[in-house]
Amino acid sequence: MEKGGDIFQTPERPVGKSKVRVVPDVYFLPRRSIPRTIALYAFLTAAGVGAGMLVEQWINKQVENDTAILFRKKDDPETKET
Repeated sequence: MEKGGDIFQTPERPVGKSKVRVVPDVYFLPRRSIPRTIALYAFLTAAGVGAGMLVEQWINKQVENDTAILFRKKDDPETKET
């Protein structure tokens, strides 16, 4: 008998049913490529940093305007009532 020749013949014992694996749907969702993902997160990070810089400038401007009002002297002509 040839080695491996009996593979295509009918087996002597019955073949059991194979288990069917349940594959999660996550495996079939579309995914972005690595460069596209890196570019997206780099853009979002840069936008966040830019927004933070604008907010910082706005806060500094507000503080500068408010400190001028807070620290005026009482005998300042701008604060005297007419």
